Amino acid sequence: QLQDELETSEKHLKELQQQLAAKESELEDFLEELESSKSHLVRCKGEMESCKLQLEEEQTELASCKSELAASRQKERMSSNEIMQLMGTVEDLQRRCHQGSVSESDAVQKMQEEAVRKLEVLRAELDELYGQQIVQMKQELNLQHAARVQQMTEQHQAEVERLKT
Repeated sequence: QLQDELETSEKHLKELQQQLAAKESELEDFLEELESSKSHLVRCKGEMESCKLQLEEEQTELASCKSELAASRQKERMSSNEIMQLMGTVEDLQRRCHQGSVSESDAVQKMQEEAVRKLEVLRAELDELYGQQIVQMKQELNLQHAARVQQMTEQHQAEVERLKT
């Protein structure tokens, strides 16, 4: 009977050793999986840091673009004010021309030269700011201005002819 118990115990011992070996193998698998998860976590952490840096760079670039836009808008307002002053100068020259203080051709020529000079300066500034769209708008303004100058010249000539007769 002791012999049977010994055999049973040895059998049970072998089973336990097999179970232990299986559990050790399972534990090693879990440890490998844990190491793999750790390395994956480290990679993800690195990617997250990289994304954080990229986000900070893009936020900085956005802030820069916002300040550049604000500066452009300020310059646009200043240019608009200068255009208004130019229009006032043109009107003043036109009044002086009608008052006879300057001969007709001199007044028109000076007015055109001054307008062209100031418009060229403004054109260069606005081209920098808004490109082709502004160029088209300025061309329209130039055409309107030229038409207005032509109209004023014709009116003046008609008045001069009327006064001569």
